Amino acid sequence: MVQASLFSQLASVNPALSACLRETSEYLAAPAATRLSEEQRALALGVARRLVGDAADRLGGAVDSAALWADWSAHGLPGAAQLAGLCFVRAEEHRWRDQSAEHAGEVAPHAGEPAGPVDAAATAAPPDDPLADVDRAYLALRIADRRRFDALGHPAVAIDDLDLGIFRSLLLDIAAWGLVRSGKDPAQAARLGEAVRGALAGHDPARGIDHAAAAYHVALAHAGAQADAAAAAIARHDWPSADRARGGGAKLSL
Repeated sequence: MVQASLFSQLASVNPALSACLRETSEYLAAPAATRLSEEQRALALGVARRLVGDAADRLGGAVDSAALWADWSAHGLPGAAQLAGLCFVRAEEHRWRDQSAEHAGEVAPHAGEPAGPVDAAATAAPPDDPLADVDRAYLALRIADRRRFDALGHPAVAIDDLDLGIFRSLLLDIAAWGLVRSGKDPAQAARLGEAVRGALAGHDPARGIDHAAAAYHVALAHAGAQADAAAAAIARHDWPSADRARGGGAKLSL
C-alpha cells in the first residue's frame, strides 16, 4: 500500500498532483457541497481566456497573447482570485440566457418597435419624439451587449466594462510576464510601460453596457414607456433591456 507520506512528498514537487490532492481534500471535507459542472468550468475558462487575450492585444503587439495564455493556463493566472468572480458571473449569465432562449416563444417588439413591416417614411418619428430617443438608446444598449461576445458568439468580458483597477492589475500582470519572457530587456520594459499607459488611457466606461443601460432607462422614463418596455423585454428574454427598463440597480458589467 502506498504511504500517504510518499504522496505528500510527490505533491510537493508535482503541481498537478498537489492540485488533485487539494481538490480531493476539499471534496472529502464537504461531500454535499455544490461544485462547478464541466460546462461551468469550460465557460468560465473560456471567458478568462478571451479576457486575457483581449487585454494583451491592447498592448499593441508587445506581448504574444497565445504564448501568454499557454503559460498561464498551465501554471495558473496571477490574478485568479480577482478574475474568478467576473468570469464565473459572465459565464453563468450566458448559460442562463441560452437556457431562457431555448424556451422563448414569439418575440415581442421593444418599446417603439413596430410589430410588423411598415412604411419607414410614413412612420418616421419627428426629431423631438421621445420614442426616437428610446430607439437610439436601445440600439446603443444592444451594441454594448454585443461587445460582450467574441466573433463566434462566445461570452466575453468587454474591456470597457471592466473596473479600471482590475484592468490595471491585469495589464501589469501581463506586462510583467512579457518582461520576464524578454529577459528583462530595458527597451522592452520601456515599450511595455508605454503600452500599458496607452491601454489605460483608452479605457472608456462610456462605451460599456452600464452606461448604455442607464441611458436606455432615462429615455424610457422620459417617454413614459418603462412598464411596457420591461414587459416586452421579459417576454422575449432580453434580460439586459428588462433590467434597465425596470430601473434595476445591479450592474450588467463585471
